[in-house]
Amino acid sequence: MSGRDEVVVIAEIRARAETVAALATVLRRLAMETRHEPGCRAYEVYRSRDDAAFFQTVERWADLAAVDAHLRSAHVGAALAAAGPLLRAAPVVRIVEPLEFTCTM
Repeated sequence: MSGRDEVVVIAEIRARAETVAALATVLRRLAMETRHEPGCRAYEVYRSRDDAAFFQTVERWADLAAVDAHLRSAHVGAALAAAGPLLRAAPVVRIVEPLEFTCTM
């Protein structure tokens, strides 16, 4: 499978100030379970250095079918239910692709 078939998903997640630690726990658990899914090539969770309530996930999947299966999994449903009351706003989720360029050095 070529790298062009790979799907990259980025999610921006904001916790309420008083729920940062609880949301971090939910996201850690989600990442650990997700990394064992078929088609998951990488699943990383980041927190902003200057805004502790801002998290971002960067996910790499073999294809869209793997993303769809992930979204239907029991552990994602459980994570969404647990995270819901901890969020300041709905997560912003985007499928992104690399910007192609030619290096002329």
